[in-house]
Amino acid sequence: MNKPLADPPESPGRRHFIRRSILGGLFLVGGSGSILSSGCSHSQPGSRYIWLTNQESVVLKAIIPVILRLVFVDITSRDQLVYKLDQSVSQLPMHSQKELRDLFALLNSPLKGFLTGIWGSWQTTPVYKVERFLERWRTSPLSLCQKAYNGLAGIIIMKGYENPGSWEDIQYPGVPQADLLVTRPNDF
Repeated sequence: MNKPLADPPESPGRRHFIRRSILGGLFLVGGSGSILSSGCSHSQPGSRYIWLTNQESVVLKAIIPVILRLVFVDITSRDQLVYKLDQSVSQLPMHSQKELRDLFALLNSPLKGFLTGIWGSWQTTPVYKVERFLERWRTSPLSLCQKAYNGLAGIIIMKGYENPGSWEDIQYPGVPQADLLVTRPNDF
C-alpha cells in the first residue's frame, strides 16, 4: 500500500516572507492611493522657500535636532539650516527631488502614524518619539525605510556641517587649519 506523500511543510522563513510581501504591497497600494487622493503629492513651495512646502519644513524642523543630536540654542539657526536645505534640494536632479517630495508626502499623509508611530502634529511631537521613529527606520529590515533614513540624515548632516551658523549649536569647531593638522597636507 502506497501512502501518498505529504507536501513538505513550508519553511517559516518563506511563509513569513510571503506574508510580509503581501501585507507590504497592500500597505503601499493603500498608502499611494491615500496620498494621491489627499493632494499631498503636488504641493506648492512655501512662501519662504524655493522648493520646500511649509508642511515639509515643519517635518524637517522636528527631525533636524534629532539627526544632529542637539538642542538649538537659537531657533533662527534651525530656520537658517532649513532654508539652506531648501536651497540645496532645489539644485538636486529632478529624480532626486521627486523621491524626496514623495518621502515628505508620506511623512505628512494620513498614514504617517502607521509608518512613523507619530500620530499627532510634527510641531507638537516630543523629541523622544522622533528619536524612536528615526531609530526604527535606521534599523528596519526594509531597505526602503533604511534608504529613507539615510537620505534624510545625509542631507541634514551635510548642511549642518556646511553651515558655519550652526557650528556652535552642533559643537563643531570648524574646518581644521593647516597648523592643527597632525600630518602634512598632501595637496591631492
